[in-house]
Amino acid sequence: MMKAVATVLFLLLAGCTETAMFRSLPPGATVTVNNRIIGTTPVEFSTPSKSLGQEPFRYRIEADGYRPVEGVLKESVGGGRVVGYVFTLGILSAFRSVKTFGDQPVEVVLERVEVPGSAHATDSIEQRLNQLKDLHDRGVISDEEYKRARTDALRTLSQ
Repeated sequence: MMKAVATVLFLLLAGCTETAMFRSLPPGATVTVNNRIIGTTPVEFSTPSKSLGQEPFRYRIEADGYRPVEGVLKESVGGGRVVGYVFTLGILSAFRSVKTFGDQPVEVVLERVEVPGSAHATDSIEQRLNQLKDLHDRGVISDEEYKRARTDALRTLSQ
């Protein structure tokens, strides 16, 4: 009985927000969600749980000298939430939406805007690769993130 009461109290105090993490390469890009500046990457965006499903959350990630990236945060039904609703006889639904942003961060590799024929184009790719290697070596990005970002950077070189 005490465990049930403790669980309910925890759920009530756990907060009623949903979060999404934004990361970019290079870091330090400005993130805007629904025309409101959230901060610079890496940054976490929080919104009340009940706001999910009402309107799309449109984001824009931009940095000087780079092409901006725009998108919509993906919402999904949290399987654990459904189970929680069942076990709390629906009490959880008063505090948390069944929808969530999920646990996957929004990760983008910003593409540098280059003047055609510029000598800086090759230099910037080399700098980007060095920056990626440094982030990987310091453990800031995973092996998978490093490989994906490196492939994207090299792809821009061949264009």
